[in-house]
Amino acid sequence: MRLRQTVIERTEKGAISYGAKVTNLAQRHGNLMERGYLCGVETFERLREQLVLLEWPNVYFFKFIVPSDSDKIARVTGMFDDHSEMTLHPSKNGKYTSVSVKMVMMDADSIISVYVKAAEIDGVISL
Repeated sequence: MRLRQTVIERTEKGAISYGAKVTNLAQRHGNLMERGYLCGVETFERLREQLVLLEWPNVYFFKFIVPSDSDKIARVTGMFDDHSEMTLHPSKNGKYTSVSVKMVMMDADSIISVYVKAAEIDGVISL
């Protein structure tokens, strides 16, 4: 599959600049991984290292930015049970919805599995 996407880069001052064209999906994914826009295995490993230091079970706070598409919002909210505390806030222009969830988690791996599932949903940003 050939795609033509513009790579977004962050400058040292935090500004966003638009870079060279990317011609295939593998190159695009690699560029985004290098810049930290996609979650890689090493990101989850660093998170796991921090989480194992906590006592379990523990309350964990998840936050996702989801395109305001009812299917995507339903997929994100469906990852959590009825015992979780969930709030949804639409953005000013209505293009995105913030999904915040507090839930009792049993261990670090259960948290990682939620982030892995969320990463499979196109357009979802995990914070």
